[in-house]
Amino acid sequence: MIAQPVIRPIPGRNMMRLVEDYEVTSLGHRIVAPGGFRSDGASIPPIGWHATYTPWHPVVLGPAVMHDWCYLSHVIPREIADDVFYDVLLRNGADETRAWLMVWAVAEYGGPAWEWQDRDLYELRLLWRILRRRASDRLELYGFPADIIEEVAA
Repeated sequence: MIAQPVIRPIPGRNMMRLVEDYEVTSLGHRIVAPGGFRSDGASIPPIGWHATYTPWHPVVLGPAVMHDWCYLSHVIPREIADDVFYDVLLRNGADETRAWLMVWAVAEYGGPAWEWQDRDLYELRLLWRILRRRASDRLELYGFPADIIEEVAA
């Protein structure tokens, strides 16, 4: 099993916040989600829980947080993010059928989550501002989009 992220619930929301950076290496990609990043865990509707896992199950927690960061930051292309998700699910103990179902669902229905909405851009800008002051020696590890960095720096 891969290391689990250290998370804290966000009161009143079905989300968690990373307490510290969470790092995963998979398929030659080093992905570092910054402490302070918010995740909704695995976006599995209740009807799918029996076929896969619940959103905060230990087998999917780390892979889901990593995948959420990839989808928000675009640190790697979407198809690679989905491949990495599958790899990390398997390495974390998911059985192949459940992992395949989860990746299929993300590939089939995750397009809107990949496209940036205003709230996503707001989150990226805010997180960049916070991290720029707090973790300046690690900023390059997170893979923030150049547009966000330039916009906030201006």
